[in-house]
Amino acid sequence: MGLLTESAQKAVLCFNGNPLISHVLDTVLREPTIGEVVVLTGCRGNDIHQILRERYPNEMRTGTIRILDFPNIQGTLSRLTSALPQFNASSGWCVCGIDSLVPQTVFHRFCAFVAQHKEEIILSFSPRLEIAPTHKVGCIQGNHLTALALHSRTGESRESNRLWCTDVGIRYFPPPELRGMRQREFPNGTNIPSYIIELLDSGKIIRAFLFEENWRHFASLGDFYGSEVP
Repeated sequence: MGLLTESAQKAVLCFNGNPLISHVLDTVLREPTIGEVVVLTGCRGNDIHQILRERYPNEMRTGTIRILDFPNIQGTLSRLTSALPQFNASSGWCVCGIDSLVPQTVFHRFCAFVAQHKEEIILSFSPRLEIAPTHKVGCIQGNHLTALALHSRTGESRESNRLWCTDVGIRYFPPPELRGMRQREFPNGTNIPSYIIELLDSGKIIRAFLFEENWRHFASLGDFYGSEVP
């Protein structure tokens, strides 16, 4: 985010009058199938604490929302890997990125899809590659993921029953996979996407949740201000 994050945490940057984290939490908290919400913070985590105390006092008091701080760990996926031992592995977990905003109706359908396939890893995908060309890209057949690229491949041709779609950042991990990830060593340079690619290569079934609706990804100044930065 460049200049915008020199003095502020990315999650507290405002879009349409509300911090990014509030957009995500408001979507998640409206879904009745969601139980506990865990917020992972990194650098300048106090910014997140303040917003949650101000905007979600009841959820903080009752434990519906809790915070895990990792001030010395950079990268969302690295923090997620470190947080796994503190998750209840008897339940499946939905993981939402802070910088991908999807409509409430999409998240509701995603949760319904999880209820149908709750024993499998589920990743969400959109064919709208132009919105987030830096995201990972998957090859979809039916509603199965058959390949996941660590780098953008927006130039790939779309063959008859193969569709390359961008990874939106809403994921579901069932209890067995959470336990497997807890036991897994993640050396420098590897993380959960690397683990997913290994699972695919071993023949593991990973479901793909597809949606066509518009969504918003925030990765640069232009995502907030358009082509010109004031």
